Amino acid sequence: MPLGGLGEVGMNCFVVESEHDAFVVDCGVTFPEKTFGASLVHPRFDHILARRDRIRAIVVTHGHEDHVGAVPFLLRSLDVPVYAPPYALGVLQKRVEEVTLPRPPALHPFSSGRSFGIGEDFEVEPFAVHHSIPDAHGLVMRTPAGVVVHTADFKIEREPAEGQRFDEDVLLRARDEGVRLLLSDSTNIDVEGRSGLERLAHEALLDAAQRTRGRIIVGSFSSNSFRLASALEVARRTRRKVALLGRSMGTHARLQESLGHLPGLSKLLVPNDRLLRIPPDELLVVATGTQGEAPAALARLAKGTHPDLRLTPGDAVVLSSRIIPGCEVEVHRLVDALERAGIVVHHRRTDGRLHASGHACREEQREMIQRVEPEGFMPVHGTFHHLTAHAALAREVGVPETLVVENGAVVEVTDDALRVIATVTTGIVHRDGDLEIPDVVLRERATLARAGVVFCAVPASRDLRRFGAPRVRVRGLVDAETDADRQLVRDAEKEAARALHEAESFEHEADLVHVVSRRLRRFFQDAVRVKPVVDVLVTPMSDPRS
Repeated sequence: MPLGGLGEVGMNCFVVESEHDAFVVDCGVTFPEKTFGASLVHPRFDHILARRDRIRAIVVTHGHEDHVGAVPFLLRSLDVPVYAPPYALGVLQKRVEEVTLPRPPALHPFSSGRSFGIGEDFEVEPFAVHHSIPDAHGLVMRTPAGVVVHTADFKIEREPAEGQRFDEDVLLRARDEGVRLLLSDSTNIDVEGRSGLERLAHEALLDAAQRTRGRIIVGSFSSNSFRLASALEVARRTRRKVALLGRSMGTHARLQESLGHLPGLSKLLVPNDRLLRIPPDELLVVATGTQGEAPAALARLAKGTHPDLRLTPGDAVVLSSRIIPGCEVEVHRLVDALERAGIVVHHRRTDGRLHASGHACREEQREMIQRVEPEGFMPVHGTFHHLTAHAALAREVGVPETLVVENGAVVEVTDDALRVIATVTTGIVHRDGDLEIPDVVLRERATLARAGVVFCAVPASRDLRRFGAPRVRVRGLVDAETDADRQLVRDAEKEAARALHEAESFEHEADLVHVVSRRLRRFFQDAVRVKPVVDVLVTPMSDPRS
């Protein structure tokens, strides 16, 4: 039962359920299309919590936020153990410290090839896969309906970098048992060939650094330890010190070093408050913000507002990442701002080696299907287009049974059937950090952003028969500093006064509020073609008769 990640990119979460037991696979976040104060979104948990009596565990495949970021919020309402590889547990522990939980979570590390049981009906055997983060795993799930293989996020590197591992033996054992169903990552289905090699990304980064006489700034996702390891090796080869800019970059780097993925990091690091004292040709900086995010380090460097470092002509920025769909405008603005300041910018258009995707491309996806030889195939992780294209590839390879579903589908897997039998409640929850933002609040914020707000204060006697002159103030509707709009506000006050005069008196205060609100909405609709939110406040006035 997918609750996130099917029909969209990110926010991955699904439930595996038998007659007696159930468990959750991944529980991730993504970023809202329109924020209105929200910093992240995650799936609704209605279906999970409705089955809390049979949910036995949460299993996390790796430490990317779109797979692990929402686990702490689920643990507020669900007291079950969490199984995950060590790196993902390290990320999860950091997230747990940022929220309030009723009890410390039970966290259990797993490793490739070592099975563990969940309830009476399930056995899970993780297998290591290549990805852009350490400790990424797929899952072989032995169920009452047969063996189900979930690749999670993966790629298949022919020349893996140091620390990358793909445990094919586990997959081959599952294949020999007979795989009833394969669930596989669809993200790069439209990209022909294979994902790039980390070795080539390292070579491109070294070439850029050797050609740069000033500082070199490497922009990368903070969780990409292989790219960070490349940056450290480049720093050693070019005799540069290293700085980390961005809170998440520092968090992931320290976690990676503690788990042995970045040996020697501390010896190369310099404090951020000393960066301006280091000669430009002796400094390499790894920074967050490759998608042009305004608060991130790269955007602040481009604007010249970063508190610890100022870039100068002769410096170079390497964007060692892909552009996430929807972020194109922000990234182009970032590049423009850097180049206006005289900074050389290297990216995938200038050197295609600079980024190696963490997701399998079409040839690797085909290879995965051929290795597993499943009876049935269900694509996961992607938009509806990605899912349908991946299912078509599986049919082309010869899989006899394919099924494309989106979030909310209940898929029944039996010995001889793979079908949708029902749907469940899905949706998203918006959060500002630890705080949930209710849907009604988001709708109100959207309305305020679209139409603005009018405040109207009406002095009234206690018996609601005498009224003073209404006062109107507007926000987000017109520019009250111009003569024309100041006159518009005065006209709105006269319109409110006419509404009071025509009514003469009111039985209840709510009646007064309703009449004035309706009149002002209609007034602004006619005047500026926008029907704003109107907030009427009734204030006391002097009334000798009351």
